Amino acid sequence: MLEKLDGQQIPSQGILRNGKIVLSKHHTTTKMLIHHKLLTESQVQQAFKFCGVRNPFDLLVSRYEKLRGRHTEASKISGHIRKNTRAREVVGLAAELAFPEWVRQAHEQYLAADKPVMGPMVFVDSVDHVIRFEALTQGFQEALARLGITEDIPVAEHNVTAQRLDGGQKRDYRSYYDDATVALVQKLYAPVIERFGYGFDPN
Repeated sequence: MLEKLDGQQIPSQGILRNGKIVLSKHHTTTKMLIHHKLLTESQVQQAFKFCGVRNPFDLLVSRYEKLRGRHTEASKISGHIRKNTRAREVVGLAAELAFPEWVRQAHEQYLAADKPVMGPMVFVDSVDHVIRFEALTQGFQEALARLGITEDIPVAEHNVTAQRLDGGQKRDYRSYYDDATVALVQKLYAPVIERFGYGFDPN
């Protein structure tokens, strides 16, 4: 999509300071880009900005399976995980634990501080359009339309969690949960759940 629309990724790679990543090429906020002088406040104000949100109940299952399947072999561990002690611990936990216990241990810092996971909430108030993962194609086309782009540009499928596929169909996230884990995720991800009306049972 970047090439087709003559776009540019900012930053094009992670920014290091004293050997540590201070700005990732993914999951950056407009404040971060301004702070690191990659964009000016004027440029940010003039830009059309959009981000995505996803049901936390579904997101956590994909994250768990991805960690178990992609990062358990040392040769496959990505650079940002190698450099992040806590991320390496979470990868190890996913390989060892059943889903309910992994959810609890992966979020122990939030539970200890009695704070919710803000997740996409750090982005949504500074963008012009929010795309729901559950309606990804529709949301992307709406974003293009607001930019005046009428060409039908399909959403590329990258980073698909193959470990969730069962006979070609994605396994229902609800099969991973017990009642206690449902309640835990409801508490941890309350901000995004309440803001976007997500729930455990979409039916």
